[in-house]
Amino acid sequence: MANPQRYTKAELLEKYESSRWRTKFIRTIAISSLLKGCIIGPNYRIPDDLNDAIALSEQGQQAINHLVAKGKVGVKEAKLQCLLKLAYLDVLINIDGLDLDAIVESIGKQILAGELRFPYIFGRFLYDAVADSFTEEREYLNEDETQRVLDVTPKGVWQADDVIVGPFGVIRSEYSRGFIPRQRLSLQHCTDPLCGMLHSVYLSTSSDALINRAYVRMDEYLKKLKLDPSDWAGFIEEVTKPERAFFDDLDPSSIPYALADLMSLKELSLLLGYLIDKGMARPVRTFLENHGKSGSWEALVSNLSHAEIIQLLLIQSDSVIASAVDECVKSGMIDVPTGEIRRLRIHQKAALGAWDLQPELGAHGIRFVSNMPGLPQLRLRKLLSEIFPSSDEGADSDLSWQLRSIGGLGNKGKLETFIRTTTPDAVVRRLILRDREKADRACSRLGVSWSERDGDDYLVDSIVWKLGFDPVAEDGSHSEFWRKHNEMTNLAQTASLSTVADEDKISAGAGVYFRGLEGMLENALVYSTWALCSDHLNSARPFVYDYEMSRSFVMETLAQASVAMNSDQISFGENNTLYPIIRGFDILAEHLKSMQNDIDTELYSRVDLPEYHMKTKIKEFPLLHTIAFLDLLPESRTKIILDLKEFSRALTASGIVESRNSLLHFRRSSADVNKLTAALESVRAAIRRAEQSGIVRTLYVRSGSVTDEWGRSTVGLKGYGGQEVTFFRPTSFDWLGMPDLESPQFLFHSAIFEEPNEMLRYFDGRSSEYSDLWSKFPRRPVTLGASVANHSKSTVGSVEVQ
Repeated sequence: MANPQRYTKAELLEKYESSRWRTKFIRTIAISSLLKGCIIGPNYRIPDDLNDAIALSEQGQQAINHLVAKGKVGVKEAKLQCLLKLAYLDVLINIDGLDLDAIVESIGKQILAGELRFPYIFGRFLYDAVADSFTEEREYLNEDETQRVLDVTPKGVWQADDVIVGPFGVIRSEYSRGFIPRQRLSLQHCTDPLCGMLHSVYLSTSSDALINRAYVRMDEYLKKLKLDPSDWAGFIEEVTKPERAFFDDLDPSSIPYALADLMSLKELSLLLGYLIDKGMARPVRTFLENHGKSGSWEALVSNLSHAEIIQLLLIQSDSVIASAVDECVKSGMIDVPTGEIRRLRIHQKAALGAWDLQPELGAHGIRFVSNMPGLPQLRLRKLLSEIFPSSDEGADSDLSWQLRSIGGLGNKGKLETFIRTTTPDAVVRRLILRDREKADRACSRLGVSWSERDGDDYLVDSIVWKLGFDPVAEDGSHSEFWRKHNEMTNLAQTASLSTVADEDKISAGAGVYFRGLEGMLENALVYSTWALCSDHLNSARPFVYDYEMSRSFVMETLAQASVAMNSDQISFGENNTLYPIIRGFDILAEHLKSMQNDIDTELYSRVDLPEYHMKTKIKEFPLLHTIAFLDLLPESRTKIILDLKEFSRALTASGIVESRNSLLHFRRSSADVNKLTAALESVRAAIRRAEQSGIVRTLYVRSGSVTDEWGRSTVGLKGYGGQEVTFFRPTSFDWLGMPDLESPQFLFHSAIFEEPNEMLRYFDGRSSEYSDLWSKFPRRPVTLGASVANHSKSTVGSVEVQ
């Protein structure tokens, strides 16, 4: 090459000053990323239409001449390598003469023909394919293994600029994304039962393909120039200065990952149908009609595969998809139970923009959150500054009036004091809900869909949710049961004081009450049996209590324990009445005693110990059995058995079982009323004692913490009944997978595995499409030690503009 020259950023900006040229250059980088990120077989050949679309620069032609003459590289392969490399000292491609549309069309044809392949990262298809195929930890899959995994998973969906690749080949969108394909993906958990991180697995393309062999020759040729590449990175950064979205704290660019991890196939289908039905996805309707589908949205989306739905969804902008998700959740088309927060599972490392935003889905729609401390509070402050701009004299005066009782210098100081000392929901009620205009502005900024019929509580909760504050946890202390219990007590007290008792009302109230009592006690029986008798580390959802998911395991466990006791066998099934439920606590106690007799045998010993066990004393692992109860301190095990027996005895002695039939057919007599009153009081006392033990679950939330200058913390958790529990940190037991102290959780008070109060703690779970989607996750390899496949340099991720 004659007179090779390295260009600085300034020189490149001066040489390529045309905005049209720069735009096409950047678009060329995006389109070429689809070719860089594909996976090909050994027999891949470059089609003529792709070859003909590439125009070379003078430097590119010189490179080809060398590669063909000295490197024994085919002309087509050398030409495509120039497109993939794109620029070194100067551009290798004639950007003006490049036919990008023809390149995109060729890519689409090759995808449909199976010549270009991409991994499918939406859902858990690829994750499960790797788990099904390999029993050992893997760092790489070789070429044959990669092809086998791709054979059993859908065609990959990715987007570069406005081009979306997938099972339909290529689809154009009106919206651009930088969701470009890659070969190193988070695909496999390790064997360590306490490691929640997904580890990367590298998928290999064929090292025998001629285009990949040409890569090595191109690299050798460029090194012979003995010059570093020109400052193309600086040029590109200058030309594509970070857009506003990069610094937007509410940027929805992570929407593709929400589609990947947060919704089931059914929910994705409903989402696409909603977009079509509301006219928000006309290009999708047109596309499907051109492919032979017609009719209602149900007819259009029926029989579409997971990958086809994803490719069609990505035609819409991120903000349109986010808005549609919110509407589907609000209308109930996508059912997200109150209290459920759906978070990324496979793509937990995906964090975008300056704030490392990730999507979450809850009962109030989708939001974009960050691990950055204090971001929700900063968002609230910014929102209020936009609603009450200091430049607006009227708004400033209004704010002054609203904060007239707050101390501070000026409105800014008062506002800072107010939002720092007031709960977020109270701030929203006082400053935003006070008039419709401010409420509408807040909803518009945060993407909240609201109308007056929704009510103030819904609006406040939605705003707080979108800002990033976690919702106030539901009362987990059976408040509905206690309401029924109080109503029944009032009826009994009224009957004892009146000579004319409403017998029908008492009978009806008794029916409602006993259904509530049976439900509450069965829930307590299921919870305590599950909590004490499970292997929580190897659970599909470690340390997460979900009544629906746990019930069948518990009923089977108690039924077997009842048979083993050889006493009055109790039948446990779908519709348990009061007597077997009460007896169940005593059966559970005997079952725990029986297992305790085998505590020193290998019957319940854990074999899948975490890697850090016995290698450090900084962090300890006390869960050495597959039954949680057996890892508790001896005195704790003794107390739990006694508490369960006492709970069963107290409920039996209360007379509530005998009172049940007489209450359902109540006829007033002094004896009946006195028995009823005494039984209700005894039941109340027994349940309250069981709550203090932890047998009856109570939800606790963080109430505060204090940290001294040496880093020692005292953290308080408060239950809905008002009881408080204190934890001390740091601790050697925070690598066990139990809830962190920031999260709402159930505390099993008497289940102590280490002094002074390291107790078993559990998340509150919900059964939903999301929980079903991620059942049996993680799936861990059986053996340790990565099997590393030989992999080659390829056009994937290794050929970058330098």
